[in-house]
Amino acid sequence: MENNQILQRRNKLFVKIIWGMVALGVLTDIMIQVDSKVLLTLIIVGGICCSIATYMTYANKGTRYVMFVIPVITSLLTFLLIYQDPDPIISTYLLVYVCIGIMTLYSNYKPIILSGVLGMGITIYFFNVPFYHDKLFPRESLSYLLLFLAFLTVALVFAARFSERLQKDVLTQQKDTMEAKRRSDELLSKLQASLEVLGRLSTQLRENVTVTGSISKEITTTFGSVSSTLERQTLGLQSTTQSVQEVGGAVEVTAEISARLQELSTDMLNNTEAAGAKMNALSAHIQHLQQIINDTVTQMQKLRDQNEQVSQIVDTIHGISAQTNLLAMNAAIEAAHAGEHGKGFAVVSSEIRKLAENSQQATQRINDILADVIGQINNVAEQITLGSTAVHSGQEEAQEVQSYMGKVSDNARTVNEQSGEVDRSVRQMQDRYTSIMAEVMEIAESTEHNMSAAQQILASIEAQDSKIHEIVRHYQDLDNLILTLSTTAAGVTTQESTPQPPTVPSGSSSGGSEPTSNSAAPEVKTNQAEQVSVSAEPAKEPVSVG
Repeated sequence: MENNQILQRRNKLFVKIIWGMVALGVLTDIMIQVDSKVLLTLIIVGGICCSIATYMTYANKGTRYVMFVIPVITSLLTFLLIYQDPDPIISTYLLVYVCIGIMTLYSNYKPIILSGVLGMGITIYFFNVPFYHDKLFPRESLSYLLLFLAFLTVALVFAARFSERLQKDVLTQQKDTMEAKRRSDELLSKLQASLEVLGRLSTQLRENVTVTGSISKEITTTFGSVSSTLERQTLGLQSTTQSVQEVGGAVEVTAEISARLQELSTDMLNNTEAAGAKMNALSAHIQHLQQIINDTVTQMQKLRDQNEQVSQIVDTIHGISAQTNLLAMNAAIEAAHAGEHGKGFAVVSSEIRKLAENSQQATQRINDILADVIGQINNVAEQITLGSTAVHSGQEEAQEVQSYMGKVSDNARTVNEQSGEVDRSVRQMQDRYTSIMAEVMEIAESTEHNMSAAQQILASIEAQDSKIHEIVRHYQDLDNLILTLSTTAAGVTTQESTPQPPTVPSGSSSGGSEPTSNSAAPEVKTNQAEQVSVSAEPAKEPVSVG
């Protein structure tokens, strides 16, 4: 089957060559302006022959016999090109050698022998025709020409035989290669199926591990928040413990102050009661003083009335003295009128007059003194009235102070009672606060213990989270490796599912180069196998780590 494909490709190549030869011949005849009949003959014969070969080639009819038809056609076209040339040249004859040479493309000695035989026939025919002998072989010997063709044919036959053997070796190697390819395809299909299963398993595991990693990350974050909260609570409890200790000290100070307040309130109550008693005594004294002042005001009123009476009496005496002085003056005047007889009466009247004047002066002084006494009495009365008013006001204020002192005494008594309650409450609070402080200290110790345990758990969770992330990373590497292997297997399967037909050497030179290109296939497969094995080795690492 492969030989038929190679032969088919070579037949197509030769069909193109003979069509080119026909076109070249027609173009040459046109250029040299040969007879139209000759040109038409070339076109018809060449077209028919080339059409037959084309039909047999492309219709895949008698593919194995095309290699014998092609030499006949090329020899016929060469014969027609020489025969129809009015001035044939040796270069056109050399197409015989070209036809023999291109037959080596078949890598089969039979078309070469046929082409050589046909070339000898053409040579013998044109050598025996005098016109062509003179044009083509003027000084050549037929034996030499046939000997050259025989040597060329034999050499190309040996080369073809060698190429044929080489082609058989190549085909054998190709069969081995195809068998190896089939086995590698089976291996790759199994590997691809295994990779698909492993890929699905890896995808499920990766999803599970990814979910586990997310959950672990969330747990780590949550526990980190819890640890931070515990740390803040621990700091808060430490601060609270310190505050509780400070408050405990403040409670003790408050208890001392409450006790001192109890003592002071008791002293204040006693002092208030004593001050109330003194204020009562002071109020009684003020009332007694008010009574005395009232009596004094009454006596001063009486004294002022008596002074007024004395003043009236003095005024009466002053009037009598004035009248006596007036009568003494009248008596003196009358004594003066009496003369000598009235001298004694005048002396008496003069004495009476002096007595009256002295009485008048005395009454005047008494009047002045009484006026001063009355003024002083009035001043004293006013002062006493002011004192009475002040004493009355003081009495009222004392009564108000007494009422205030009563209220203060009541308040002091209430304060004493309340301070007693406060003291008892403070004592109870101190006792309760002592137990609270002990409980807070116990809670603080428990919180510190929980904090240390939480830190250890957080460190373990962080280590576990890092391990889980490492596992996730390794599973991602494994997934990438599986994807790479699947892609490689799919690519190799795709490349090998469309095999290209190998190029079989057409001659000795091409035959020498063919084994190199075909022998490279096992090396490529070996390299691919090595790549697969090398690529598969890192997959062990995630499994070992997991």
